[in-house]
Parts: sequence; structure tokens; C-alpha cells
Amino acid sequence: GTGDNLRIASRAEINGEDPVLCPWMDFKAFMLKNGSYWPPQTKEELPIAMGEHLVSPNERDASLTNYEAIWKDRIYFQDSTRVPVGVELKFFTVQVVLNAQSNMPYSEGIE
Repeated sequence: GTGDNLRIASRAEINGEDPVLCPWMDFKAFMLKNGSYWPPQTKEELPIAMGEHLVSPNERDASLTNYEAIWKDRIYFQDSTRVPVGVELKFFTVQVVLNAQSNMPYSEGIE
């Protein structure tokens, strides 16, 4: 089937970039680089650490915050009365660059 020919791209195929962009992994790297524990040791530490990560300058483009460079188009919130800020994380997305043979047969979704 189609899935047999579809795979995650290699770094070489996409100019050395990581084919999997997961904002959570960037958050983890930020924590470890700054000498913090991973994962945060208490549920109170997590939102504080995440807040620091979101407003910090992005390593690849210091003119942007991590929120602007990494999270803005990948994080979704929901209203909440359980937290003082009024919103909670609902989910975030992960980007995966895929590769397939150009002559691969494709029939899914075609009627």
C-alpha cells in the first residue's frame, strides 16, 4: 500500500534540518541547557518553566521569542476557570517531514 513507500525524510534530504519538529523537545532542551531538571519536579514548576521558555529568545532567531518561532502555530488552548490565567493547554501539534517516491501509486482519497 501507500504506507509502504512513505517514510520520514532524512536530514540529508532536507538540508540538514530535523524532519521531526516537536515543540516539547525544544522545551526539554531549553530546560536541560539552563541546568533545570527534566521533567520539572512538581506540577507547580511546569507552568513556570514553560512560561520562561515561551518568552525567551529563540536560539535560531533571537529577534523572535520561542513562542513566536516554535509554538505560535502549534499550540492550542481552552478556557479554564481552574487556573488564574484563565486558559489551559489543550494540545499541541508535531510537524513531520515525509518523503515518498515520486512514482509511488496513490489511490487513497481518489474516487
